[in-house]
Amino acid sequence: MGSREWGKRAVPQPFNLFMNTFVEPDGTLVIQDPLSKKGDKVVMNALMDLTVVLSACPMDLNPVGGKGITDLEIGVADTEEEILRH
Repeated sequence: MGSREWGKRAVPQPFNLFMNTFVEPDGTLVIQDPLSKKGDKVVMNALMDLTVVLSACPMDLNPVGGKGITDLEIGVADTEEEILRH
């Protein structure tokens, strides 16, 4: 990543897949236990070269991560068959 020039405009807002949060009409942020379960997954298809940054949200001070910190498994596959093996 050191060879890339990153500007403020190049960093998008986070895309949260499993976090169960919302904002009340009064602006209060509500953080609840996740709705996802062990083994849930998301498969994405990259249509162009990209840089991906991930976080398993290693914070255990509120229920955003459920009842504790858990593992995150990520993979990159070249074929649909590779994806289906996981």
